[in-house]
Amino acid sequence: MHTKICKDLQEYIESRRYREEWRKVVSYASELPRLMESEDCNVRKKAVYAMGKLTEEGYADFSALLQSALDDECEWVRGHAAEALGRLGIADERITELLKDGCPWVRHRAAEAAGRIAEVNPEFAKKTYKALIEKLKDRSSYVQYVAIEALRRCMKVLDESERREVEAALSSFSPEGSAESDPEASSRQQ
Repeated sequence: MHTKICKDLQEYIESRRYREEWRKVVSYASELPRLMESEDCNVRKKAVYAMGKLTEEGYADFSALLQSALDDECEWVRGHAAEALGRLGIADERITELLKDGCPWVRHRAAEAAGRIAEVNPEFAKKTYKALIEKLKDRSSYVQYVAIEALRRCMKVLDESERREVEAALSSFSPEGSAESDPEASSRQQ
């Protein structure tokens, strides 16, 4: 059963037949928490991805499991959990902590999530914008780009002095001296 669920989740992720595959994923919703106990990172990654989609679509509420997945040892699980929480607008300080993750893909997803959450949660924006400013110096140009976008989202809810601080950081940002691309990120597959 475990293998069949994983196969169906993978088909859903890769599918162009969204509605057909979606029905399979919905039918496995009750199995997803158990899959998070798997030792296989790939299984947990697929489960987190599906839990994010199911929660986003209103079929179930896996927000607590998504939040605990931010601490997973697998970078793909952490990244997908941050991405899902960002789409859901769920603030968690661990997303800000993931901006310092060793994996550039996780930092990228955390910055993207932080921007989405900040747009709807001014308190989170105020707690996160300085960490996003620091990401303008990230060794990954992908993370830098996403941090710029996240800071622009934060600016919508920050007060005047905080907006000026962000504007100053953005105006002094120069991609020169930073990598054009991140070899670590480009060598990984999602």
